[in-house]
Amino acid sequence: MCRGSLKLSLKNINLQAVIEEAAAEVKRTSRCEFLIDAKDCEVLADRNRIRQVFINLFSNAVRYCDRMPSVGVRVKMGERVEVSVKDNGIGIASDNLGKIFEKFHQVDMTDLRRQGGTGLGLAICKGIIEAHGGVIRAESVLGQGSTFYIYLPRVVK
Repeated sequence: MCRGSLKLSLKNINLQAVIEEAAAEVKRTSRCEFLIDAKDCEVLADRNRIRQVFINLFSNAVRYCDRMPSVGVRVKMGERVEVSVKDNGIGIASDNLGKIFEKFHQVDMTDLRRQGGTGLGLAICKGIIEAHGGVIRAESVLGQGSTFYIYLPRVVK
């Protein structure tokens, strides 16, 4: 299936398994703690693309943390599947929050510049989630961390 310029291979996937795989991938390359509260649930999605979204969110949580990174993931079932990814990182100032999903946008803080990056990761995440008919948004408090919310259509059996 092709949505926009993004080609998707949609199948029913176990979202919990994909989240745990992404966490394991990030753990292999960095020290961090993951707290995953997810029950088995299925979504109609491209497994590799959704995995890419979680690897990106988890990697950012680790990259932008000035202490031992901790990432909490919670999955809630409702009309849509809601996934929240909460970190204990440095947070994002409110004046930058509306721009973080734009291509090539990087928060311009000296401490963050040393972290590198292209400013494409969150824009790519947004494109992938929207191609799945979903929504991604963020809340953050500077100095206290960020929470990213992903809403995906659920599989109805």
